[in-house]
Formats: sequence, structure tokens, C-alpha cells
Amino acid sequence: MAIHSHLAATYPLEPWAEHFDWPDPLFNEHMEIKDGRMIVSDRPGLGVTLSDQLRAWTVNTYEI
Repeated sequence: MAIHSHLAATYPLEPWAEHFDWPDPLFNEHMEIKDGRMIVSDRPGLGVTLSDQLRAWTVNTYEI
């Protein structure tokens, strides 16, 4: 969902974007919505980091 807020923010007119809360356990940060609008994160990249819960569900890991 984080990428949707960044993509929507590129349009000159206000677009629609869907938000679902089911991925919330996957990330440490959550989408901020104020007055019915998504707030674009000022954190680097997409503005999200993977949660410890997601890491616990990960079976294989790779290092590059």
C-alpha cells in the first residue's frame, strides 16, 4: 500500500487509492490516514521496514 500513496501523490488531481489493513502485521510502520487522505511518508524508500513477525514467517533467507 505504501507505493500507492507515492504513485497517487504524483498526479496533479486527487486520485483514488485503496487501502487495506490486512498487511499491517508485515511492517513496522502503518499507513497514516488523516481526514480521509493518505499521508505520504517522509522516510527513505517506500517508508516501510519488515516486522519481526514477517521475519518469523520467512523460511529461506538470502544475503546479497
